Amino acid sequence: MMDALDGDDGLLRDDYGNRAKRDIVQFVRFNDCVRRGNMAEEVLKEVPEQVCSYMDLVNFQVQKIAVDMNQFARGPEAQ
Repeated sequence: MMDALDGDDGLLRDDYGNRAKRDIVQFVRFNDCVRRGNMAEEVLKEVPEQVCSYMDLVNFQVQKIAVDMNQFARGPEAQ
């Protein structure tokens, strides 16, 4: 059942044949992840692509900002 809900192998379709705009579901094999100790890695590994695909979908344009990154530096070398 989980494989039918995960769109990793292609876009999903609803009962009317409409294609999903994107796949936002990530299923992982719980027992395997617990055994390997990488649950967070497996769950989060598709997030960057999901964010980028959403930005493309809504035609989001990145805007450059002028920020002096030195203001965020820590330690004596930042003084």
